[in-house]
Amino acid sequence: MERERRRQHLMLMKALEARKKVKKLPELSRLPGLLLPGGAFSNCLMVMQFLHSFGRVLGLAPEQLPSLSLLQEGLLSAGRRSVDYLHTLLVSLLAAAVHDPGLPPGRRVRPPMHMHYRTHAL
Repeated sequence: MERERRRQHLMLMKALEARKKVKKLPELSRLPGLLLPGGAFSNCLMVMQFLHSFGRVLGLAPEQLPSLSLLQEGLLSAGRRSVDYLHTLLVSLLAAAVHDPGLPPGRRVRPPMHMHYRTHAL
């Protein structure tokens, strides 16, 4: 028992020593041209990663993938072109989700209103 206590005490002392050696992170300035709050920007980065990783599987051509600035403009409704582009991208993603909702085939699925998803047109 005493041996275990000494071992825990030694581990605690090592952890305290290591904590004293930790450097503080530098202060970073905002990206130029960034208008979105930090949380929204991190979500945009996740969307960009998703689109670049799975865009081909979802049937999106590489030229259909937005740039980060175009995505930001569309979300902020800063330009008609970017809003239209974002709208087209969202319709493409919705069409992919309706085409393959990831549900088991056949009668095992009971969608709302008892209509199959593939029978609906966008």
